[in-house]
Amino acid sequence: MNFQTRRVIRAALGVASLVIAIAVVGAVYVRPVTRSELSWKSSGPARTRFVEKAMEDCIEKQRSLPDDRRLPEVVLKDFCGCYANSWADVATNKDMKYWHKHGNPSPEAISKIEASYEKCSKQS
Repeated sequence: MNFQTRRVIRAALGVASLVIAIAVVGAVYVRPVTRSELSWKSSGPARTRFVEKAMEDCIEKQRSLPDDRRLPEVVLKDFCGCYANSWADVATNKDMKYWHKHGNPSPEAISKIEASYEKCSKQS
């Protein structure tokens, strides 16, 4: 092997090592951020609990509204199931922490809630 070939191989190995190192560090950093920010997006026990609680709260709220009191249970369950799942798809820990700390949702979370409500209102 001549000097030029060795230099090219050494440079390629250096670049490959750098890419692998960046990928490993990136995977370690991004994976926890993704889990903490979108912990309800994937199926699992956390999402199941989130959806169940959101449905419970939704049905209770709908039952408290004069126009919705007489709606059949199946209609409320369909709407609230859609809403709870739609909200779970976009809710983040940041949204929930803000809500818990301030007692109400952030403006960003309100936008997400309204979008979920509109989506499910059209489907019901």
